[in-house]
Amino acid sequence: MTGPGAGRSFPGGAESEDELALEPDEHALPTRLLRVAAWVEVLSLGTLLVNLATVHHPAVASVTGPIHGLAYLVVIASTWILPCAARTRLLAWVPAVGGLLVVRAVDRTSGEQGVDGRAVQRWRP
Repeated sequence: MTGPGAGRSFPGGAESEDELALEPDEHALPTRLLRVAAWVEVLSLGTLLVNLATVHHPAVASVTGPIHGLAYLVVIASTWILPCAARTRLLAWVPAVGGLLVVRAVDRTSGEQGVDGRAVQRWRP
């Protein structure tokens, strides 16, 4: 084998970096689900609070309330699927911002994925 990757070994039997980057991550779906559910939870809570403080329209509450509740449960369930510390799993139970706290904790422990699937190092003081 000749070329830039000659003589290098890659995990999982991959023959090149390109092949390695295309391997599916078993935790990609729960992590993406967690991110979406965390934002849905926060935005739906914001909608509920704005509705309560302004017009208090029952239809808004009856539609947004179950969406918020489902997002909260999805955050908790997806956190239990991911391999993370017990402290991180307990953060999921914090109302309103728990999902965002879990996303932050998961990003700090596993590293964020860049556009090409490689880990992105962020500067942290």
